[in-house]
Amino acid sequence: MYDEMTNSDFICLLYDYPSTDQEEVFNEAARRIRKLEAQVRAWESAADNGSGCDTPEGLRHFINCCG
Repeated sequence: MYDEMTNSDFICLLYDYPSTDQEEVFNEAARRIRKLEAQVRAWESAADNGSGCDTPEGLRHFINCCG
């Protein structure tokens, strides 16, 4: 049911329908957070491995100067 919803739609569901099955909704929220965290870690790792930068500022500098 929730797979086709965007994160914004899902947040609106939490706000608009607070009486929905809380366990199911919170499990979905936890799943989405884990997925987003995994994506961020993957991007951070790729940026660090590709540029040797471990901060957003360092990567921005690398892209502007060397990219």
